[in-house]
Amino acid sequence: MSSTEQKLKEYRKRKETERRRAEQKEILYYFLSLHWLKEMILPSPQEQSKSAKVQPEEEEEEGEEVEPEQSETGFMFWYYFGLKLVLWVVLQAIFIELEFGSVFFVASCLYFM
Repeated sequence: MSSTEQKLKEYRKRKETERRRAEQKEILYYFLSLHWLKEMILPSPQEQSKSAKVQPEEEEEEGEEVEPEQSETGFMFWYYFGLKLVLWVVLQAIFIELEFGSVFFVASCLYFM
């Protein structure tokens, strides 16, 4: 094997490992940033544009009023609600460890009322 072929083989191997690492980072970011939850809750922009084109034609024929499109505020509400819930669970676990779990639970119940 010549040195050029060996260098080419090493280069291809290095590029393959870089590609795998980039894919792993992308998958990790996808799950940690909760994009999977957004995709599950909200339809994709292509689906929204298709449904927006179809709905006015159907509604004009039926004579119904056009409903406003749902904004992403619903998603953001659930996103922040989930983050707050996770924070509350972590704080509850910390206070249980410090033996103030019941005090934290009662105080948080009074706060949420």
